[in-house]
Amino acid sequence: MTKKPAASIQEIPADKEKIGGADVRLYSVEIPAAEMDAQMQSQINKTKPDIRLPGFRKGKASDQIIRQRFGERIAAEVIEKLASEIAQRIVQENNLRPALAPHATLQTQTENIVQGGSPLKMTIRIEPAPEITPPNLNKLALVKPTTAIDDKDVNAMIANLLKNHPLFPKEGTDKTASEGDLVIFDFDGTMDDKPFKDGSGKDAKIILGRGSALPGFEKIFTGRSAGFKDSIKARFPDDHPEENLKSREAVFNVRLKSVHPPMETQADENFAKRMGYSSLAKLREAAREEIAKSDAILARAALKRQILDHLEKQCRFAPPPTLVAREFSPLWQQFLAAREAQKSEQPAINETAAQQQLIRLAEARVRVGLVLAEIGAREKLEISAADIKQAIAERARQFPGREKDIAAFYEKDPRARAALHAPLFEEKVIDWIVGKAEISEKSMSRDEMMRYSQTGEIAR
Repeated sequence: MTKKPAASIQEIPADKEKIGGADVRLYSVEIPAAEMDAQMQSQINKTKPDIRLPGFRKGKASDQIIRQRFGERIAAEVIEKLASEIAQRIVQENNLRPALAPHATLQTQTENIVQGGSPLKMTIRIEPAPEITPPNLNKLALVKPTTAIDDKDVNAMIANLLKNHPLFPKEGTDKTASEGDLVIFDFDGTMDDKPFKDGSGKDAKIILGRGSALPGFEKIFTGRSAGFKDSIKARFPDDHPEENLKSREAVFNVRLKSVHPPMETQADENFAKRMGYSSLAKLREAAREEIAKSDAILARAALKRQILDHLEKQCRFAPPPTLVAREFSPLWQQFLAAREAQKSEQPAINETAAQQQLIRLAEARVRVGLVLAEIGAREKLEISAADIKQAIAERARQFPGREKDIAAFYEKDPRARAALHAPLFEEKVIDWIVGKAEISEKSMSRDEMMRYSQTGEIAR
């Protein structure tokens, strides 16, 4: 049995008014100097056999040299381990159920621990999960919107397919490029003034308006004709599958070789065959099935909206402030970005009122999320490896031509796979609630169904 580190632990009264009325626990912790010195020496002894330094055989460097060269790293490892152990001890001894991982704030400089003879002082913050009693969901009344599919809907989808799958002439024109045109170009890219893998190419193709190229490429070619040359700075996206390119900026010299406006095409038998169907009738049948799938997604979104609204109204408790802050931060950033984009077109927005509104939204989201998690735990719902695999496949299908890259990204990055768990678990709980509910159907137009899936407005 592992010996508990000697430590003085004392709870600090928390000012609930300053932290949103939530039940936050603060603990003052002090570990004596002798215990810290022993912990440091123990970690040095574990690390020493693997250390190789100039002038010493492997594992033969003195403790003093190791402290000088690696003391900060070793002290950080010791502190992290002790903070975790003591936080777990506090949780167990006080019968707490944290809503998120405990957080330790150091009052002692790491360099003092490295030098020795100094106690470790820190404050551990624990936000217990609130007591949650999910509402009775048996026979929950839900309204499922339905809509009919007619030839007009099918014709609209076929027209959209025509727009998204154009044919282009082999020969370019002398017209200036505009949205919908195919442009062919050469490019040479550098990053930090050096060429990089796949940073150059010839006869590259993009269709303007599709958003398939790096930001800036479409803009620089729009309104230009064959022979145009220029340089452009472009930033790779944060989720780029190549790790060494994520969020990096590159400079590209580009030359526009030709511009190809789309040809006039019709929804005929040839178009159907080009889309992979034996006849136009088969294409129309497939379009009808796709519309039905889309309608099913909207209908489920309507059911989910009603469930979330019901849970938010029924469950009122102070959510953990750190979770609220995490939920609020991206909402606030979105607000600031939208305000900046629209400031010339919209009247001034009351920032304080907007902030309060977004805090309430963040609190509601956290409350509902915790209630869904509690329901899932009580019903022993789980996410399987097959669920994760299917989610990755669906994600990869959103990037035609890059499916293998996206799948490999998730295969290599455990954090990316872990990020899929929460939304999958939420959907599994929603499915369980839908299965227990009493569902009635209401016929409406597709526009009404779309509006409800986005705003929650439904005519009962």
